[in-house]
Amino acid sequence: MDIKSLDQHSNSKSQYSVSLNDIIVFSLVDFDIISWILGLIAISYHFTGFINKYLDPFLNKVIARGLLIITSLIIIVAVFAILGSIIKNIFKYYKFKVYRESNHIVIERGFFTRTTLSIPIERIQAVRTKGSLLQVLLNIKTVELLLASGKKSENKEDTSDTTFFLFPIINSRLLSKKLAQILPEFAEIIAQTEPLRFPCSPHYFLFSRFCFLSLSLLIPLFFWNSNWNFFLGIAILLFTLLSVVHALWKTKSQAITQYKQELLVIKIVHFFTLTEYLCPLNKIQAVSISTTPFLYHQQLGHITFSLKTGEFTLKINLKYLSWSICENIKKSCAPKIKNYTLKR
Repeated sequence: MDIKSLDQHSNSKSQYSVSLNDIIVFSLVDFDIISWILGLIAISYHFTGFINKYLDPFLNKVIARGLLIITSLIIIVAVFAILGSIIKNIFKYYKFKVYRESNHIVIERGFFTRTTLSIPIERIQAVRTKGSLLQVLLNIKTVELLLASGKKSENKEDTSDTTFFLFPIINSRLLSKKLAQILPEFAEIIAQTEPLRFPCSPHYFLFSRFCFLSLSLLIPLFFWNSNWNFFLGIAILLFTLLSVVHALWKTKSQAITQYKQELLVIKIVHFFTLTEYLCPLNKIQAVSISTTPFLYHQQLGHITFSLKTGEFTLKINLKYLSWSICENIKKSCAPKIKNYTLKR
């Protein structure tokens, strides 16, 4: 083997790896610990100011000291949680490497004991990229593989899980390049095919209409005389605001794109996490369209894609789509999808 082929072999063995800095960042953004600690400090500071202003000096000292002790304990617990998360992820993802080997994806990981996982390409049901609100702001993503159940390899330890990290943390700008190296089948379809985008018009009212029901909890506060009314009211307003923001982000972000007759890209938001699925059409088990009398009158419906992951079925939902769009998705995807149902 000459030097050039050796270099190519070496490069193929290091298509993706996780550094210590990546592990630390992943541990922080995975739990959103920083935001939680800063919010806790801010709340405790303002609450202490409220005590100083409105309560008598004796009660002020007792509560302020107790609050300081409780806040300190919570912060200490949070710091230990961060350290524990970092240590756990170091053991799990230290020298985490992914590379392509023939028709398998090979993952090497482990701190004390190195484990090699070999994943056959045919077991991949979908590729899922995820990013919390904090991760989106930091321009990073997490990539997972959703797998069908399969037998263990004779030469390498195969994974029995149906979901595992392909890239635990990766910069969004590098995602396309790294994914093309590991899964060129997906990248070639996206690069060489003109996408067919199905319009998903945002319906802000339909997505957010139930969020305002929490404001009804403010009514009892007018009849309940308590020092906690102000804080309960603020908590209810914050919850309502977060619910509305989540609903608006959800309706604005959902999208569906088809590449050729091979690949479907679905984007949704779930619990403040932006999730994107890359699904081969022949891996989708079923598509169902559902509606209600109210939505049917407005020619709207929901569409659900079902994927088999191990012994379970994963359902991907797109809501409040135009009925004509649902029918177009059905006609476009039907030749490759195994089952199609309609519910009203």
